[in-house]
Amino acid sequence: MKVAVIAPTALLATQASRSNYHLVLAHVYETDELYREFYKYCVSKGDFVILDNSAYELGESVDVMKLKRIALDLKPTAMFLPDARFDSEKTLQLVKDALVVLEDLQVKKFAVPQGKDLEDILQCYQELSRMDIDGFGLYEEIGEVAGMVNRPQFLSYLERSGLVNRDKYYHCLGMEENTKVVEEIGKFDWVGGIDSAKPVVYGLYGISFSEEGPRVPYPHRPKGYFDIVETEFEHIIQWNIEKLLKWANSAQH
Repeated sequence: MKVAVIAPTALLATQASRSNYHLVLAHVYETDELYREFYKYCVSKGDFVILDNSAYELGESVDVMKLKRIALDLKPTAMFLPDARFDSEKTLQLVKDALVVLEDLQVKKFAVPQGKDLEDILQCYQELSRMDIDGFGLYEEIGEVAGMVNRPQFLSYLERSGLVNRDKYYHCLGMEENTKVVEEIGKFDWVGGIDSAKPVVYGLYGISFSEEGPRVPYPHRPKGYFDIVETEFEHIIQWNIEKLLKWANSAQH
């Protein structure tokens, strides 16, 4: 399973570049020239680059017309269509509208099944499956929202229920606070990748991963995360990323 590292702009060249798999946040791409140039370079050398709609960071997706402009500039491998967190009805309408706007865009299109419980999520997932999309994003809390312990349990449920479509691409959005859980997610061979800022965030606080995962609770991204320009702990960040790649059984290097 591939891992996309979400890093501050100043650390992209030294840390995010350890992977050839990337998640690009639309709202940062729009305002940060160095961020744009880094990911354009990644596209030019053939990396797998996904444009994200920034719903997690902003509370709602970036407007589809803005996403289209960014996609035309970036030329990513894939992009996430707009979604509304925990709202299946609104998500389905956003996806339907976006597919019309993006009809002529030659980019793989991924959608995020949303809902307030398992039944709602599955109904959204099945409706999305009937649309002209290329893959899915399964967010960090989806297992809990579905009434299960965690996301790996939800992935297992999809597999046992025969609901996995191997013609579609599956990406896990975000990562559990106990990053060692990525080892469980990596066992599902139909999950293509996952993204996370956590190895960087832990590292910024001088916290290194042990063989069992983080030693302390997640400290969360500091304010102005993408604007951080330096840290004395780059070696710890590098260590954390390498551990994460190992746990994910990544074949990127």
